Amino acid sequence: MLGVLLKEWRLLPRAARRYIMYMTLTTPALFVWLLVPYLMLKVGIEVAEAGLILSIASASAAGLNYLVGKYLDYADPVKVMFLIGAIEGIAYLTYYGGFVGRLVALVLVAAVIERLARGFYVVYAVYEYDAYPEDRREKAFMIHNTLPYAAQLITYPLIGLLISSLSIEGQINSLIAFSIASVVLGALALVMIPSLGRKELGISKGSRVSIKSLPKGLIIMTVAILLLGLGTELTPTLALTYLFMNISKNPLLSMALYEALTGVPITIVSILMLRASPTRGYLFVITGMSLIALGDLILGFSNSALIAISVALIESLGYALMDPYFMDTLFANIPKEKRGEVLGAIAGIRRLLCIAGPAIAGLLASIDPHLPFLTSAAVIVGATVLVSKEVKVRIKVKTSSPLP
Repeated sequence: MLGVLLKEWRLLPRAARRYIMYMTLTTPALFVWLLVPYLMLKVGIEVAEAGLILSIASASAAGLNYLVGKYLDYADPVKVMFLIGAIEGIAYLTYYGGFVGRLVALVLVAAVIERLARGFYVVYAVYEYDAYPEDRREKAFMIHNTLPYAAQLITYPLIGLLISSLSIEGQINSLIAFSIASVVLGALALVMIPSLGRKELGISKGSRVSIKSLPKGLIIMTVAILLLGLGTELTPTLALTYLFMNISKNPLLSMALYEALTGVPITIVSILMLRASPTRGYLFVITGMSLIALGDLILGFSNSALIAISVALIESLGYALMDPYFMDTLFANIPKEKRGEVLGAIAGIRRLLCIAGPAIAGLLASIDPHLPFLTSAAVIVGATVLVSKEVKVRIKVKTSSPLP
């Protein structure tokens, strides 16, 4: 199995290999994404209030993203990755001040800064588009999924065990370490990732894209990925944290184990899929998306921490199956000359979902901790139905043979 991974690894361009290794190294630091909403709830912020804070932050950052982003449209993606790390470092330090002083206003400022950084995440998709060769793109995404999630599997239980053993003051203080790590990792991008030159990132664009000029398949895939994004926004880390705080004695450790377990199927299945025939791509996508919906459905009825943690295996298996061929189908429908604009437009619309998502999720969770997951399951089923035909068409094109 490792032999297949190494063989495919060597076939990737240097830029793709370096980028995947960088994403692997940054994975442990992303534990802070679990810690922040947990601390929000621990310092006394109600779940509906926390959701509202995150939505206000997303709305505020959207305007900042436009003002800053228009100067970054023709930037080097690697330099923007460094900028992301620096901004997030400032955000985590600001969260620290807000939690120490129990200052909700400062927590809101920190959330705005963090959302500002996330508004530039489109640079990762742009770099992947350029660095992953079209004829091996699905293989590149399989490896991309394998290594970072293997790192998550190894490091998250250790980090979760360590931080959950600290007092609430110690947990808040750990944000300083995450702030430093974010800045250091941002700087590492400048050293580690090969520059592919200045690109049209499309961060502040999107309005220039005419829907009439786009392929029908791209419109359908865009709607599908936006539905998946909506499903994700309805079940943010905040909602999952609140669920575990209601059903687990050690919610932070439970969250760490949940996220760690996502690495098991993704790591193993992604390697196995390197040998899979492309003709199975359609089956992988439909099965994978169905498993993600099933996982949300189980969370929607679960009152057991053990069952809820085990759902990570189901959903990550679904993600491992669907992601490579789903992303290949999406990218294949994007005209190269409109790559930056289309990816920027998708990112822009997803930011709009991010604005309302946390508030809706917080409101649903305040009614019942399970409700966000039941709603998400229904949305993902709709996305699965929508994407079905386009994936089948893409697999036929790639294999030049009819599907069974």
